[in-house]
Amino acid sequence: MATDEDSEIGDYFRRYVVPLAILFLCLRVFLFIFRRYQPVIYVKFYDGYAEMHHKAFKEQKEKLLSQMSSFGAKMDVGDNKSDQNNKSDHSVKWIRAVEIGCGPGVNFGYYPPDTSLTVVEPNRHFMKAVAENSAAHPNLRVTGFVCAEAENLKEHIADASQDIVVSTLALCSVQDVTAVIGEVHRILKPGGRFYFIDHTVSDPDDLWCRFMQAVMGPYVQFVAHCCLTRKPWIAIDRVGFSKMCYTRQKIKALPAIFKYHVYGYAVK
Repeated sequence: MATDEDSEIGDYFRRYVVPLAILFLCLRVFLFIFRRYQPVIYVKFYDGYAEMHHKAFKEQKEKLLSQMSSFGAKMDVGDNKSDQNNKSDHSVKWIRAVEIGCGPGVNFGYYPPDTSLTVVEPNRHFMKAVAENSAAHPNLRVTGFVCAEAENLKEHIADASQDIVVSTLALCSVQDVTAVIGEVHRILKPGGRFYFIDHTVSDPDDLWCRFMQAVMGPYVQFVAHCCLTRKPWIAIDRVGFSKMCYTRQKIKALPAIFKYHVYGYAVK
């Protein structure tokens, strides 16, 4: 016969242990599904955020990235199989460029004509959008889609081979900012430029924004792999560029936790 103690234990399991076990199982299933489909979900989410950011940051972005037109280098485009039958291209002055974390290619319209661009994007689900956006800019030649993390590009991009590297809203999401900046410095030619735009930690006197970034940070990191409290200009300054010029600015049109930005360029 069941004793009162056995009954109490059974009741305890029914009330607490079983619901907690079910909750734990549901969370594990949710995490499995989310991690599996997060890259696809992020592609859908990014379109809306990129459009919002583009409108809020348009003036600063155009001013910064328009400077790329002054940089270029001779490129033997005959090395590319698609160009071997186009002898006239050998006289074109091409700009070799790399964009880190290009997403769907929202920056393609800013590149000057006759740019040979290699895009670095770890999310392969952006490939279709990149192809569509590059087709809309015929003077921009996307010569490679590197589906890899930007911390180590040695297998994909040679030393001192690029005139320009661009990163917009990417340094917030990489695993190791210092390693990425080191790769940027490695692949740039002497005199080459690194153009960067990213949101950052708030100013010290904006206590409310700091509080919100601290509270929301773990959730944003989990959902979008985005850190709200980074200071990328410090990492850039430490790598060894010969010159760095940047501006920190609060963009009021953006959500509070994303308002603070840094943008500028560094010269190797």
